[in-house]
Amino acid sequence: MQEFKYIYSDFQIEEYMLTFLRSVISTEWDGDKKEVVFLGDSIIRDYDLDRFFPKIKTKLFNCGVSGITTQGLHNIIKQGVIRHKPSTIVILVGTNDMSEENSKRDNEIIDNIAKLIIDLKIILNGVNIVFISILPCDEDRYGKNSIAGGGRTNERIEKLNSVFKEFEKYYKDYIFVDAFKELSDDNGNLIKQYTHDGLHLNVDGYEKLTKELNPIIEKLIKK
Repeated sequence: MQEFKYIYSDFQIEEYMLTFLRSVISTEWDGDKKEVVFLGDSIIRDYDLDRFFPKIKTKLFNCGVSGITTQGLHNIIKQGVIRHKPSTIVILVGTNDMSEENSKRDNEIIDNIAKLIIDLKIILNGVNIVFISILPCDEDRYGKNSIAGGGRTNERIEKLNSVFKEFEKYYKDYIFVDAFKELSDDNGNLIKQYTHDGLHLNVDGYEKLTKELNPIIEKLIKK
C-alpha cells in the first residue's frame, strides 16, 4: 500500500499534489474579468471544461487537485479561487475525506464545507456557489467492499448530501446539484456506464454531469 507523506499535516497537502498546485498558482488570469472557477478534487481536475462547455464564453478556470480533501481545498482558495474574482464557483469535493488514508468523520466534512462556503461568500461578496453532491461510488471497487475503501459507502454519501441540500435554506446564492441521483443505479452504486474505475467519471459520466450543470451556469452568467 502506498505510503502518503504530508508536507504540512495541518494543510493536508501531500507531495504528489504539489504538481497540481504549482500549475494552479502559475496560471495567468485577468484580475478584472469575472470568471467561473471549478473547485474540487480529481473529478474536477479531469473535467475538460473547454470540451464540455463549448458554448460558454465566460472564462472557465479549473482548480481541481487530485487527492485533495475538504480541509486541503480550503487552504488553497486564495491562489486557486479568490484571485480570479469569479462570479460563480462550482464545487465538487468530499469523497477523499472518506478514504482509508483520511478517514474523516461526517461532522468534520460538513464543518469544513460550511466554512469553505462562508469564507468564499465573505471575501467574494455576491458570488454564486454551485455545489455538486458527492458522487456515488462502486462499493465493490472503491467503497466498503474494497481493500482501501475506508469509510466510503453510498448510504453515508447520501446522508451527507442531504445536509448539503439543506444548505440552500441558509446560504444566499447557493445551488445544490444532486448528481448522486443522476449517476447512481437502483442499488446506489455509480452506474458502470459513467465510470472507468468505480469512482472517477469517464466521458459518458462527464456528459451526464454537464447536462445538469450547463443550464445552471448559463443562467448564472446571464444574471
